[in-house]
Amino acid sequence: MISIKIKRLEDDIETRVDWGNFNPQDPKYDKFMRICQDHFHETYKGNGAARTTLFKNETIEWYKKEKSQLVKNLTLVEDWRFMSIGLYYWLMNKGAVLSPDTLQWISEKMTEIENIGYKLVKEDTEKEPIVVKKETTPEELGKWLASDLEDLILTGEYNENTDTAYDLLRENAPKPIVMRCCIEQLKLLVDEHLGFSKDEIQEGFGSKDKWSYYLTQYSSLMRLAETYFQNAKTVRRSRKTRKLRGGKAARIAKIAEKVSFNRQDTKLKLVSVDPAQIIGSKSVLVFNTKTRKIGVYYAKDSEGLQIRGTTINNYDEEKSTHKTLRNPEKQIEGFRDKTMKRCEIILRDYIKAVGKVMNGRLNEHTIIMKVWK
Repeated sequence: MISIKIKRLEDDIETRVDWGNFNPQDPKYDKFMRICQDHFHETYKGNGAARTTLFKNETIEWYKKEKSQLVKNLTLVEDWRFMSIGLYYWLMNKGAVLSPDTLQWISEKMTEIENIGYKLVKEDTEKEPIVVKKETTPEELGKWLASDLEDLILTGEYNENTDTAYDLLRENAPKPIVMRCCIEQLKLLVDEHLGFSKDEIQEGFGSKDKWSYYLTQYSSLMRLAETYFQNAKTVRRSRKTRKLRGGKAARIAKIAEKVSFNRQDTKLKLVSVDPAQIIGSKSVLVFNTKTRKIGVYYAKDSEGLQIRGTTINNYDEEKSTHKTLRNPEKQIEGFRDKTMKRCEIILRDYIKAVGKVMNGRLNEHTIIMKVWK
């Protein structure tokens, strides 16, 4: 399918761009650049892996003609490092003459990549040959997953108010190490966009609004991936608690088995910890998805919080309060993966609502967000 798109791109570019006049002195130079950039990105929209591979291939093709001695070094460099410059080598291979500022920027970027290539060649020659079975590494899986998530932005399917990206993560169910690599890859995309100068933004995106849109989308996607990672850790801890058998652990599990609570809320992307963890804890953060009330129960003494039926007991009735969130989708983010002290400060100073005493009751709308032992 990509080959058909490339053919359409080649035909369209040939009819709209005069390569003989494609140089910085031509009055239509900026217009020609935008035509090529827009058509190129449209052609590869939805296929991040193919795009990065082509970028690297175009760069190597130019080096074969101009700096053939460095081709071997570049083949060892990761594909994603060519993402920001590959388009310009594609243009130069077509015969385009780029502006001096652009060429200077490309030269600086390629110096970094060439140095990486030298380092990889040196490491490769110093290694002793080891014959091992080729397996897909977590880093590769993380990059592929990040590429799939990026495609949702490029195809317009991603929206932070929908579950498209979160559902993709749940379907893949990546291991923790793969998820960390995926988040690192998304962070590289965010950092790359933040590092663009005004000239690069104008040349690469055409306008600051378009750059700002992609930066916002990538940042939102990275936060969502981090949220999924934290939720997955919560679920793993809860499963570990439920697997404990014998003695005190068995008694605690029996006490908590009748507790009524909400296991997860897909809209806010929240998951509950095992209610058995509440027993003996110092405090617990809970959120009611129906009433939008969020609050913290604090233990009254050293015995910690206790559970009877579906009610939390032995909590400090004066200190334990809750407040109503006006905008849960945004305000709930302030409580994710925070310390007990930080949650206390946010609830007390940043949530502009009247604090009310809590009744200790848990029900089918209650998310048990965090437990501190």
